[in-house]
Amino acid sequence: MTDLLKKVTPLFRDHVFAGRSLLFLDEVDSTNLLCLRTPELLSTPALLVQAAVQTKGIGRMGRQWEGGASNHLFCSFIYHPENNSQKIPVITLLAGLALYDALRSLGATNLSIKWPNDILISGRKVAGILCQSKPVSPTNLAVVIGIGVNVQGDSMQFPRKLQKKATTLEEQGMNVAVNSVRDEIARCLETVLVRFHSGQLKAILDEWTNKALCIGRMIRFQNKGKEQIGKITGVDMSGRLLVLGHDDRVYKVESGEIDFAYDEDLDDSDNRGPES
Repeated sequence: MTDLLKKVTPLFRDHVFAGRSLLFLDEVDSTNLLCLRTPELLSTPALLVQAAVQTKGIGRMGRQWEGGASNHLFCSFIYHPENNSQKIPVITLLAGLALYDALRSLGATNLSIKWPNDILISGRKVAGILCQSKPVSPTNLAVVIGIGVNVQGDSMQFPRKLQKKATTLEEQGMNVAVNSVRDEIARCLETVLVRFHSGQLKAILDEWTNKALCIGRMIRFQNKGKEQIGKITGVDMSGRLLVLGHDDRVYKVESGEIDFAYDEDLDDSDNRGPES
């Protein structure tokens, strides 16, 4: 047994899927990477791993998660889906809805979700999600739901290129402790996952769609190596974007880069703020 398990303490004892227990560490390279390389952690259902500092936080597409200079939330939830074929994109959307709901319940306003994994306040990124999976046995899959939230300080703590694209809860007028953010996310994620396991996926995705920034926007996207242009109309039951192309075909976009700037090129009056 790894020494890390000796540091695990109860959190929400009644939770089934998220935050039943907590491992808190002063510093790690990445909470996601720690979970993925430690079988004992991956095998612990509903475990929440939190670090005060991340030295090599990772974001989507292999990017670095900029941790800033103030106190922020860096954490990963260990989630064991009942269906091992469950797709990561839909789990990312579940986590995004939970994160949106948690920040709203803490007092955030002007919130929106940017597909697939960012939460924005007034068009500026305040939180992100990275879901990764790894088998822990032939019949058991673990999904690591990594969440980062910019809590304290202001955007000046981030690299210059991000200062107009990122924000913090404090900068948006919210005086909230890091652990309060953590606990509310755990509560909301548990609620969403309970609903998911009770067969409410369509209702959950409808809620996600109503809170998403991207619905109705024109984008550029890649399809079979070719650039296409289309309008986002929603998401399917696997978490993929549904995009109506100029050829009147509906495309399903699962991963990769999409260019929201195309929409802004068409309409300079767009007031939704910069994307991150």
